[in-house]
Amino acid sequence: MEKEKNLRYKAWLRSYYRGAWLHVSILLVLTLILVGIELANPWPLKLLADSVFGDVPPPGFLAEYSRESLLILVAFSYIGLYLFGSLFAFINDYLGTRFKMSMDQKLKENFFWHVLHLPVRDPQRLENSDYVYRLNDESNSMPALVFDNFITIVSSTITIGGVLIILLMFDWQMTLLALAIVPFLFLSVVYFGKRLEKQSEIIEEAYSDIYSHTTESIENT
Repeated sequence: MEKEKNLRYKAWLRSYYRGAWLHVSILLVLTLILVGIELANPWPLKLLADSVFGDVPPPGFLAEYSRESLLILVAFSYIGLYLFGSLFAFINDYLGTRFKMSMDQKLKENFFWHVLHLPVRDPQRLENSDYVYRLNDESNSMPALVFDNFITIVSSTITIGGVLIILLMFDWQMTLLALAIVPFLFLSVVYFGKRLEKQSEIIEEAYSDIYSHTTESIENT
């Protein structure tokens, strides 16, 4: 019974993923652009410290530039990266909010339609207050699950990979030393993640009970 319930839940969840794949793809592209800009941000400062104020020769074709020209190039590069980063961040936040609100509205409409068509004596039917709580609060977690979680995982993975490549270019031994803590972080996430999941379920049930008692008290007043 529990296995069948999990299969139905996964099928229901996949239906929302399929319906939002275009929106997820757009946000993913914007996020990847932002990740590239974030990875590029330190390079103008490195060029400023090494070649403008320091004595390290500029790489490649930049070796032909004077210190004054490099300073101007670094300034415009840093300002350009900041402006492009701000622009893409604004577009990403704006579209992300619109996409998540659209999914939240669709989810609430489907949920409301399902509740209206449940028989009054259906064993699956919950208290009215439970439906109010799930409709107003728990439904908001679906857009975060579809959009935020997936995009955060992908962007974080690419960011970490890019940082590791940059670190390896400078000092591979220090990079391996920094990675030594990763197994301990992974184990701590696995260990505490299961416990936090159980506590989250307990908190959600407590919130539902609060809604139930509050609604019952108001109705009986």
